[in-house]
Amino acid sequence: MIGTGNGYFDPVTRTYLPISQETWADYSTWDSFTTWEGTYADGTQLSYTSRIFDAGAINKTNCLLQVAAGTPFTTTITYGNSISGGAIVSPSTETVTPGQGAVPALTGRYFQFTILQEMDSGNDDLPFIAGLSVELQSASNVDLISYGGANNLDTSTLPGSDGVRTFSQTGVGSYVDFFVQILTTGLTGTKMPVCYVDMSGANPVLNIYDADSYGKRTVMDCYVNVNFSYMPAIEADSFGNITEV
Repeated sequence: MIGTGNGYFDPVTRTYLPISQETWADYSTWDSFTTWEGTYADGTQLSYTSRIFDAGAINKTNCLLQVAAGTPFTTTITYGNSISGGAIVSPSTETVTPGQGAVPALTGRYFQFTILQEMDSGNDDLPFIAGLSVELQSASNVDLISYGGANNLDTSTLPGSDGVRTFSQTGVGSYVDFFVQILTTGLTGTKMPVCYVDMSGANPVLNIYDADSYGKRTVMDCYVNVNFSYMPAIEADSFGNITEV
């Protein structure tokens, strides 16, 4: 493993371990001393920060993580669009806790992972890291999943208010492309709907206006076909690993 932290790497067991509470001064004899077998108190923490991973381009990215660890762990993902001097420039962070469920896709190119474990009275297992695996599923380098089953959809059946409707689909982690085709079904008179899609949130919001109305700002509902591509949903399990749902 290439990274930094507050522990040490044991070449015999090939694990990353916390430093024990003893110091050299606690040992008065060395006659039978062959290994560093210290003791650990409740609250002992082990922190490890990985190297920086490159997704190849700035895009929405699913960060999948598997850690062979001694105790459940919290992960802080640091990410951004560029690096300088071996560090991510103006980074953002996302903290993932064991069992939290859904984990969002993050937009950036460079990603770094800090793993934190803590020993407590309810769990006397020793924190350690025996291996770490990272997979970056960027929208620019993985096969996106396509969906085109929302045909002849009456937007008034979607959550929201007249002409401002939120679309959601089970199993979608992050929408990448989202296309709306307006149909003539149900249109009367001179109504001429246009649709603008707001992709800034977790789910697309359809903003539908009647282009033939005075001021061109009258909202309305209509019938549409919807096609989109997406990245699968990911989640953190009870131990802290991040996997596809």
